[in-house]
Amino acid sequence: MILEKLVSPITIINASELGFKISDISAKLKAAYSNEYAWDLYLHRQNKIEFLKENLNKSLLCDVSDGFWTDFYMGEINDDDLAFLVENLEDKKRNHFFNIRKQRKRLISQYIL
Repeated sequence: MILEKLVSPITIINASELGFKISDISAKLKAAYSNEYAWDLYLHRQNKIEFLKENLNKSLLCDVSDGFWTDFYMGEINDDDLAFLVENLEDKKRNHFFNIRKQRKRLISQYIL
């Protein structure tokens, strides 16, 4: 097993001494990020939840269960189901809500045993 062979769990190497071209690796990673990584929809939904909780009337928020927020965060409820909340925002804040964009992509790893 590889862990038995390692002297230290962290090894520092000089990639260029091993023949790696950092510029090539960087370009491949950038291309993969742009084309292959998926948008982090959890972060996107979390940002929407935080915005609504910060900008809606507290009495309205009391009527929204924690389960509703959890279902929205998990993607079981879509944006259309937030209409009853979004319509209670002032126009400027409603526009801001609709302009909340995805910010980060992520790579989902799959391990096959």
